[in-house]
Amino acid sequence: MNKTQIDEICQVIVNILNCRLDQLPINVITDYFTSKWPKSVSLKSYRICLNRNATRAKKNYYTKAKVERCLPLAMKSCNNAKIRTIKSIGIAAYMAGRLLELDSDLRIIHYVRDPRAMFVSAVKLGYENYNKTEQWAKLWCYRMYRDHEHLRRLSKGNKILELRYEDLATNFTKILPRMYSYIDRPLPQALIKWFQVNTNATKDNDVLGTRRENSTITAFMWRSVIPDDVRKIVNRICLNILNIYHYHY
Repeated sequence: MNKTQIDEICQVIVNILNCRLDQLPINVITDYFTSKWPKSVSLKSYRICLNRNATRAKKNYYTKAKVERCLPLAMKSCNNAKIRTIKSIGIAAYMAGRLLELDSDLRIIHYVRDPRAMFVSAVKLGYENYNKTEQWAKLWCYRMYRDHEHLRRLSKGNKILELRYEDLATNFTKILPRMYSYIDRPLPQALIKWFQVNTNATKDNDVLGTRRENSTITAFMWRSVIPDDVRKIVNRICLNILNIYHYHY
């Protein structure tokens, strides 16, 4: 990815976080996650506006005029939000420096998971298969190591916080205060209640959902299903990452 592409992506992120939605490319504000995804509660009025009176043939087509008419609804929700966040899987850590140049108030939480659990999950969802274990491990563990090293060098003035998924899943009462202290905000009691309900639910929701009967069991379920030869390959290739993040072999 060249510098121009990095700048474009970073500018989009900063525009979103600062509610400058009218400065975004139309493909961003009409993407599935903004125009269709029902879990985004804050964009509900915008989605309804976009899809009102849409015929089946044109349900995925939005004119510029319609977007401009509906966009103020999304911008209003954004401006009313006390905290604005973006969760991104595809943004590489080397972009963090540019993001902080564009917005010095930005706070970055680097959220990681045991690579063995990531691989098992990818196989379960059909995105990978165990025949590609070595190829996958080399790609992702190199990226995890590169991201960690880049953020370690960049981390000045308490700008970046690294968290493990497993710690949040097993001990949210300790991790949530740490997160909110990092962003200088009081921890909402409603959020604590949400975690209490959704990490100890009566049943799991869908495979990509956030409600689990026991989030601790979910976090470490990969151990009971990963083939032994796959575990050994990932352990060997990802040794640096396993040590850096204190994951047991």
